[in-house]
Amino acid sequence: MVNERKTENIIREILYKNKGKYENETEQSVIIEEQKSDNPRINKLLKSASKRGDGTGYPEFIISFPNTDLLIVIECKADVRKHKSKNLDKYDAYAVDGALLYSSYLSKEFNVISIAVSGETKKEIQIDTYLQIKGERKAKDLKIKKIYEFEDYFDILKKDVGKEKADFKQLMVYSKTLNQKLRDDFEFEETYRPLIISGILLALEDESFRLAYLKKEKPLEIANLIINTIKERLEHDNITGIKKNTMIQTYSFMVTNTKIINEKNKDGTPNTHLKDLIKEIDDNIKPFSQDYRFHDILGLFYNEFLRYANGDGGLGIVLTPKHIRELFVELAEVNKDSVVVDNCCGTAGFLISAMKKMEDEAKGDKTKIKHIHTKQLFGIENNPKMFCLACSNMMLRGDGKSNIHQQDCFQVNEEKIKTFKPTIGFLNPPYSKGNGHKELVFIENCLSFLEPHGTCIAIIPQSCAMNTKKGNLAVKKRLLQHHTLKAVMSMPNTLFEDSNKNAVTCILVFEAWKPHTKDTKTWFGYWKNDGFIKVRPYGRIDYYGVFNSKIKKLWLNSYFAKKEIAGFSVLKHIEFENEWLVEPYIKTKFENLKDRDFENTLKEYSTFLYYNNLSDNASKESYNKEKLDLNFRKWKKVKLGWDEEENPDGLFIVKGSKTTDKKILDNENIIGERKYPYITTQSSNNGARDFYDIFTNEGNVLTIDSAVLGFCSYQSLNFTASDHVEKLIPKFDLNVYRALFLTTIINLERYRYSYGRKFNQDRIRETIIKLPFKNNEIDWDFIDNYMKGLSYSKYLEIKS
Repeated sequence: MVNERKTENIIREILYKNKGKYENETEQSVIIEEQKSDNPRINKLLKSASKRGDGTGYPEFIISFPNTDLLIVIECKADVRKHKSKNLDKYDAYAVDGALLYSSYLSKEFNVISIAVSGETKKEIQIDTYLQIKGERKAKDLKIKKIYEFEDYFDILKKDVGKEKADFKQLMVYSKTLNQKLRDDFEFEETYRPLIISGILLALEDESFRLAYLKKEKPLEIANLIINTIKERLEHDNITGIKKNTMIQTYSFMVTNTKIINEKNKDGTPNTHLKDLIKEIDDNIKPFSQDYRFHDILGLFYNEFLRYANGDGGLGIVLTPKHIRELFVELAEVNKDSVVVDNCCGTAGFLISAMKKMEDEAKGDKTKIKHIHTKQLFGIENNPKMFCLACSNMMLRGDGKSNIHQQDCFQVNEEKIKTFKPTIGFLNPPYSKGNGHKELVFIENCLSFLEPHGTCIAIIPQSCAMNTKKGNLAVKKRLLQHHTLKAVMSMPNTLFEDSNKNAVTCILVFEAWKPHTKDTKTWFGYWKNDGFIKVRPYGRIDYYGVFNSKIKKLWLNSYFAKKEIAGFSVLKHIEFENEWLVEPYIKTKFENLKDRDFENTLKEYSTFLYYNNLSDNASKESYNKEKLDLNFRKWKKVKLGWDEEENPDGLFIVKGSKTTDKKILDNENIIGERKYPYITTQSSNNGARDFYDIFTNEGNVLTIDSAVLGFCSYQSLNFTASDHVEKLIPKFDLNVYRALFLTTIINLERYRYSYGRKFNQDRIRETIIKLPFKNNEIDWDFIDNYMKGLSYSKYLEIKS
């Protein structure tokens, strides 16, 4: 007869042995409870957790660690045949099923390691281990088949991607609370808010500070204690001279801000704002900083604090998202021997990501890691506040002696940096306003530090890569005379949305000191979808976890193999006067068009007519119910722009609409019926924002939004228009069926355009599409009949 007590005895012996070791090494207590708990939170969560579904239930063992959110629960069965059921729903009979049941209840407030054990002897015992992150619905099988020491479970928790994501989300939520506190309690300007966080985090590294600040009552004494603790840390790390003075001077605002140093609030109560803030940061930020050393936490807060402000407008600072910094590291193939320089280092995010990869490859070699910190990482930052954040960011990661220089990168001692033989350059330079070329000059500067064949990777606005103005062309020419443009990748339009910036960017990869010759081919990638979506209140996140699991692998594999993938990448020779982007060169796959694409256009137009009372019907019915097949073998290329001499076979005269300010229209005395649409750059409602009784443009034309995403629509009616609405006046007999056929095809081109690269008149004229041909002429009859045979084609006439 099996005896579950034998199983429990085996586990109990292991647990108490681990308890003694953990408490001796960490000086932290461990609570082991059996089939009950004195913790009210645990009792509350388990009050409905009976394995029979009839009340409170408890596992054999509950292990808790005061002041942490980790629980370990262990469910035991004597019979190894009762280890795990097929469907994991036999909670009373099977060890794994029961352990996961308890985990599902407890994970509402705890991170839970659930362990299932079966067997009566050490030889036959079976163990399965699962991790369920607080707030997550499912537990993850850790594939661990033995009982670990308690400290190891904390390490597993720290390294778990799901835990990291959950903790990061929690930190993002707290960042908003903290931003409001720093604004309301201290009235700090946005750029000072991350500084006080970095200063307090540095001070909290010192155990004597942690004990001393609690004993002080006067805010000024606490502020001075922070400054003195930072000064001692700098001296300990041999950071002296200008670097030390700049940091201390930058942090000195703490002892002059009256909201900090006043001993009384306006209502006469003691001012405890600073002491409270230190405690909050110790509780909410420092644990994350310790667990995830290579997160640019200060950069995260910097972004959050400036999201709703214009504090960095003059600087043009746009901090790079973490997944892109890590992508840079992989593109550059950073290893433990790399020497990395960032000449616009901001909060040192790129250096932190590079340092992580280099330390990982050093595999615990302390001598090598020290060399990495002191001889292989270089940052240059001109702005004193950003410089201070960069230094503190690196110091918080144990790199107090890193070479961060507070200087204009164009005035730094180039030869001094070159003595360290940098092999890799990373940069996200300040973004200039207008169509400047300064970003490319920063790239040129970064390349000047690198060894021959070194790799420089930069992320800049697309406007720099496509700009053909004189100043920009001169820099592009110099770059190709000395260096090879290996690759350019167009990035997601909303990549910097969390920085409150609408910059549409691209990544450029250069090989240093190898001229770009007539035989050089550059790889261009369309990396517009990184899988991230905006989720409140966290901002732009990889909600579905597809970037690391799928998208990044596709990007890296295609980049290193220089693959040409239809609709995704192109390998092409370019010169300095060309656009350095994939958008002009990638080919549209017209052959992928389906009936449903045209039907969607018909449906939207029919809905537009009915919604705006221009038609009495909206139906899925077709006009003639005679469905035709698309035969792409008969399709040929046609250019949109017509020109009597250069392109007499083109389809349209392309010109701008006569624009009218909506305020003028709204102020006009309306006489008669509002029947003429006001066409704007919106893509909804056929581009019409409103209707008026006057018009300035003749209808029966196509219009294209040239400001946003290049949306093409058919305007059968006369209309007025806002700015950036281009007209396509047909050089052929245009009707509603032909128009909607053409808008469907032209809208396939929208992926080429964004705020950074607009669908302007010149690009419209040069656009080449494909259309059905018969006897070397466009087969308009086929187009008419094809569209009439599709759903939603019956009611397209505007009522009189």
